[in-house]
Amino acid sequence: MLSLLKRIAAELEGAVGAGRVPADADPVALLDAFERIGRVAEAGRLAALAAVERLRAWQGGGHESVTQWAAERSGVTMGHAIASVKTAKALASAPATRSALAAGRVSVQQAAEIAQAAQADPASEATLLAAASAGTAAELREKCRMVRAAAAGDDEHERVHRTRSLRFRADGPLAVRVDGRMTADQAAPMMVWLQAAADRRAAESRRAGVIEPHEAHMADAFCSMPAKIGSGGSAKDVAVRATVYVYVDQPAWDRGRAEPGERCEIAGVGPTTVAAARRLAAQPGGMLKIAIRNDGNLSGVVNTGRYVPALVRSALEARDERCAIKGCTRRRGLERDHRIEYGRGGPTSLENLHRLCAYHHSLKTHLGWRIEGDPPNCRMIRPAGQEKPP
Repeated sequence: MLSLLKRIAAELEGAVGAGRVPADADPVALLDAFERIGRVAEAGRLAALAAVERLRAWQGGGHESVTQWAAERSGVTMGHAIASVKTAKALASAPATRSALAAGRVSVQQAAEIAQAAQADPASEATLLAAASAGTAAELREKCRMVRAAAAGDDEHERVHRTRSLRFRADGPLAVRVDGRMTADQAAPMMVWLQAAADRRAAESRRAGVIEPHEAHMADAFCSMPAKIGSGGSAKDVAVRATVYVYVDQPAWDRGRAEPGERCEIAGVGPTTVAAARRLAAQPGGMLKIAIRNDGNLSGVVNTGRYVPALVRSALEARDERCAIKGCTRRRGLERDHRIEYGRGGPTSLENLHRLCAYHHSLKTHLGWRIEGDPPNCRMIRPAGQEKPP
């Protein structure tokens, strides 16, 4: 095998060394071919790395660990080497995922997510491999996180809580860096409020003709937080109201804990335990809604605040966590849209509404595109004569 690999590497090096695609070649087909080669090569590289770690072949050169050895050997950072070793170990106990990577059916990122989830719950491997081919990488990552969270349970939640931290440290002569770690339910109210405040600031900036990264608006919103406790700051941010959504499967909510395959997740934040969701619901302030699901369908919305908002809006926001168009992962700044136009008699009902990102909403409203299907798997249909979206 080693001589074969060396010969293939030498031939490919000669073919691609110039860095140019031949004039008669299909660049898309070339990209697909190299992607397949890359996946096969990565499957082999990770298998070899697992063998190096298992046989301790890295010892003897003065290295403290296999990760230090791998970082130096491959010319990568320690963080990258740690991730590679972690994935190699996980793939060693996930043969179906290892085979899928070698066959090119999943990417390296997908294989890493599935293998690590399968370590926590081996029974989930087949389901996650199927999800990899049916959805986006972001959707798969969320499913894998839920599997790991369900397997971890309350003990892991307590461990994370015991090691919670928040640090401010100097980062250059005039900058400060913020670094923190805490449980999802602790962070959720602050994260959701910051997102809402940042979205408001971004909209105001766009109207003024100023375009800045979302992260910049998040930083401004973070610095305005003293206004919420009466210590000065931007008064316009005090009025920002934000809602924390927790999506829970009915059996998990009734039981008081999630089992593998069940969902208990704070929207936009990450998985949490049912016990933590119940504690979050008990807090005053009315900024939490519990969305109960049965067999993947919304069966009820529990509003924990004093004032109950419009039922249709609550159900719509709970159902459409992201843009209704399949493959679109945008969650911020979603806009409500009537599937059958209101002016044409379309009712303002949950069945006739979905939430779209500004881009897809604009395609429908201003450029004549149609939408078919049901959330979250709607499809955009291009109008006749229009080759591609702007």
